[in-house]
Amino acid sequence: EGVEPITVDVTVCGIEKLEVSGIPTLVNKGVTLNTDGIVVIATFTDGSTRIVYKNDVIITGDDTTSGGDKQLTVSYLGKETKFDYHVKAVEGIEIYSGLPYVVRTGYALDYSNLKIKITYTNGDEDTVEAAKLVGVSYTGTNAGEKVFTVTYDGCTATRELVEATLYQVHALNGT
Repeated sequence: EGVEPITVDVTVCGIEKLEVSGIPTLVNKGVTLNTDGIVVIATFTDGSTRIVYKNDVIITGDDTTSGGDKQLTVSYLGKETKFDYHVKAVEGIEIYSGLPYVVRTGYALDYSNLKIKITYTNGDEDTVEAAKLVGVSYTGTNAGEKVFTVTYDGCTATRELVEATLYQVHALNGT
C-alpha cells in the first residue's frame, strides 16, 4: 500500500585480527591477573576497526598458581589472539648473611640476623631479612645439630655447621 520495497546491499566482514592491550605483563604468583583495564580492538577484513567491550570477549588462561611464562587467550566472535604474561614466583633461595659457620658446643644457633637471597622466575633478585618473610621455616637450630636449613615458598637452602668448644685460657705471669 504505497510502500515500495528497497534493496540494500550488505557486506558481511569477518574479523581479520584482534589486538589486546591494558593487561599487565608481570603478575605475582597467587595474585589474580587484573583484566579490568583490557582494551580489545577488532580489525575487520574491510579495514575498519571497533573497540570491543570486556563483557563481549572470552578470556582464558589466567592462571597464577605457579610461576613462569603464561599465555592468555582472548576470543571474540570466533577469532582469538594470544597475550603473553609472566607469573613471578620464587625460583630459589640461598643463605646470604647473618648466619655463623661455627656454633659453640652446647649452644643453640642464633639465626636472628639471617638474610636470604631470593631469585625469582623472571630473573629478579632480592636480599631480605628472613624474619620479615611470612612462611619461612628452619631446622638445625638446636644445640649439637650439624646442618641448618631454611625453607621459603617451596625452596630450600642449607649450610653445614661446625661445632667448636671454647676453652678458657688463663695467663700465667708469675703472680
